Amino acid sequence: QSLVTKPLPSTPGPCSEWLKEKGENVLGNLTSIVQNDAYCHCMTTCDEACKVADQRTGFEWVGWCFAGWFLISMLLLVLHVREKPKLNTVASPPLVPAMLNTVQNGPFRILLPAWAAD
Repeated sequence: QSLVTKPLPSTPGPCSEWLKEKGENVLGNLTSIVQNDAYCHCMTTCDEACKVADQRTGFEWVGWCFAGWFLISMLLLVLHVREKPKLNTVASPPLVPAMLNTVQNGPFRILLPAWAAD
């Protein structure tokens, strides 16, 4: 066996084999089992953390795309859609008689307890 160390693996594949079988040292002949274990545990943990980070980054990009789409579409609507002008304004009815008319409405009275309980 030569005393030359191997280059560090860039994927967790050799480490998963090492963790299952404890075969050939992942880091080379000059390293111990403890060093290989520590490196491989770190490598597999970091790989899983990177997958989660990549998913989060993807979700963030989707969120930014929807935010941009919403902002642009709302600005276009606000700038280009006009309200109809009010031709004649009708004075609103007094508050107390309007409330009494509402309470005297039968279907409304049936729904009022459910609304209050919600």
